[in-house]
Amino acid sequence: MRRYILAFLLSLSGAMLGFGQSWLQEGATWYHAYAEGNSGVLGYVRTTLNGDTLLNGIMAQRLSGVLYGYSGQSQQYFTEEITELLTTGTPDLALIWTGSEFDTLFHFGAIPGDRWQPPGAVSGDPELAVLDTGHTSIDGAWLKYLVMDLGPLSSRPSPDTLFERMGFLGGYLDVWSSYILDGGFAPLRCYSDVDISYTADDTPCDMILQLDVPRSLAQPISLYPNPGSDNVWVNGALLTGPLRTRVLDVRGLTVWEKTLSDPRMGLDLTELAPGYYSIQGATNTGLSFTAKWVKQE
Repeated sequence: MRRYILAFLLSLSGAMLGFGQSWLQEGATWYHAYAEGNSGVLGYVRTTLNGDTLLNGIMAQRLSGVLYGYSGQSQQYFTEEITELLTTGTPDLALIWTGSEFDTLFHFGAIPGDRWQPPGAVSGDPELAVLDTGHTSIDGAWLKYLVMDLGPLSSRPSPDTLFERMGFLGGYLDVWSSYILDGGFAPLRCYSDVDISYTADDTPCDMILQLDVPRSLAQPISLYPNPGSDNVWVNGALLTGPLRTRVLDVRGLTVWEKTLSDPRMGLDLTELAPGYYSIQGATNTGLSFTAKWVKQE
């Protein structure tokens, strides 16, 4: 991935090193769910642009995040600032400051087969690999997306989808903390900037008490067969009663939806084309899950 960084730095050499990053849009704001099982904290993280700073002669922008949470241990609501991210980039490349250098965060110009390590990784650490790419329109903005294999050490279901401007659908902007360390950061709820407004589902952007990715269900829930072809079953002993299910494609659009009277019933997905999907389920008791599923040819 160093070749991408080198190309980026060379592009800056003719721009007086005062070049502001262009992968971030004016007014960019993210809402990510948050669920940390060890401390019993549920909530969300709101991340916004918060000014510029100069690093090694390169103008970077600051992404400031605030955790709005509820602690099950203390039974109190709280707010907490999280680590600030310093990023810069071009339309195709987003870089993040690791404390000593800029490293690759997202490479939107990548093609299937390309891969890179999360920022701060060392030799031998897992890589992110591009499986597929495409384009979609959100509020009239034409955005590229990449279907990504997160690697064997990821704490999140893989593959996931990386969108221009928005980042990953399944985790936070800080890829290492979100996917490798499992720091509590959960899927993207909402994203907006001066041009577009994206909402993942009906969950309010700023809802605190919501089991977006319940840690109590993270292990018991599985889909089988996965990969599969036409029918898929949900395996989860804690799921009882009617199960509202829906299937989203790599663009985040709902392509199949049904309420199962019994969670043990299979989902007939014959009509769907081969590809990568996200299956969501929720019960009347408030338990919910999101899992990735691959449909084969």
